[in-house]
Amino acid sequence: MIKLRTLLLLVPFFALFSCSDDESNGPGHNTSPITADCKLSSYSYVESYDSSSINLLRYEEAKTYTYNEDKLISYLDEATLSGLDSAGDRQESSQSFLFEFEYSGTELVSILNNDREILGIRNVDGRPYIIFAESTSGGLIEFVLEYDGQNRLQYIYNREDEGDDIASIPHYEIVYGTDGDIAEFSQVASNGTKELINDFNYNDTMKNPYQGFVFFLLSIFETSFENDGIFFADASKLSPGITESYRLSIYNVNTERYERFNFAGEYSEDMTYTTNVNNYPKTGSMSFNITAGIVASINESYSYTNCD
Repeated sequence: MIKLRTLLLLVPFFALFSCSDDESNGPGHNTSPITADCKLSSYSYVESYDSSSINLLRYEEAKTYTYNEDKLISYLDEATLSGLDSAGDRQESSQSFLFEFEYSGTELVSILNNDREILGIRNVDGRPYIIFAESTSGGLIEFVLEYDGQNRLQYIYNREDEGDDIASIPHYEIVYGTDGDIAEFSQVASNGTKELINDFNYNDTMKNPYQGFVFFLLSIFETSFENDGIFFADASKLSPGITESYRLSIYNVNTERYERFNFAGEYSEDMTYTTNVNNYPKTGSMSFNITAGIVASINESYSYTNCD
């Protein structure tokens, strides 16, 4: 099951983030900016459609991650789509997005796009406590992050509800599996109904190169409910495992049942992968016939700052 990116990522994915200290603390929390053992330096994705020696359509995406010591300070995403038009002439379009990250010591405090802050983070006792952004109407949206007894992110809710019983307010909730991967991320109504659910299946051999709070926050801007079935952020970015698939469940108040939709994850069983000694992906490739005479090929590559 392949997560084809060919036209979707050329639709601008940047949108303004808008929508309507009591636990243990310390270095063990799972909301450090980068948590993966191997720090991602670059990622490339190439999808090509060819007939004989003629390239009909080609999509290329290159992601570059820049660090200052161990801190990710910028992320550049560049995408190019080229192909033959009906007259046989090659047309090309491209776009790029640059995100930058600011820190106070080792704590992430701000995400910027084009020198404008799009998301702020306030830290308390060494871990993220509030994330905030300006709404389209000019007001400030603030969400509180609450942790479980193992110092893992468990609840996210509107700051105006701070101090109320979690069972009585709308909130987002994370459920963990026994291996530490996030099994379920849900949007819970004030009556306790899980209105939206993302649940995740993971590959049992390959690790997640996108593990870290910074990737979780970036997914707020890089995913969408319509295209990806992600309704807040991709919670699997906090998991050490890499997703094979995930599901969106939508509660239907009329039938009192869930409508379910399946999506492909970062790992595909149809791809042939190579990994480094730490079991993080290095390359992935596959090819298949679209129709007689037209072959599609997909190639991925990963590089890291501290791992071969």
